[in-house]
Amino acid sequence: MYIPEEAIDLAMNLGYTVTLSPKTGASLERGYRRIWEIREGYQTADLVQDKWANHQKFDDIFDALRRPV
Repeated sequence: MYIPEEAIDLAMNLGYTVTLSPKTGASLERGYRRIWEIREGYQTADLVQDKWANHQKFDDIFDALRRPV
C-alpha cells in the first residue's frame, strides 16, 4: 500500500514517527498510539499495560491519523 506524501507530512506535523519498510510496509507511532498498514487499509491501536488495545480500522490514512485520542 502507498502512503501519499501529504499523509506523511500530516503525520509528522501531528508528532508521529514514520517508518517506511519495503518488507513490513509503513507504520506510524506517537506516544501510545500506533498505525500500520493492513490489507483493508490502516489499523490503529493503543498500547495499554503492554498490550495493544482499542483497535480500529480505517480505509483512509487521513482518517486514521485524525482518530481521536
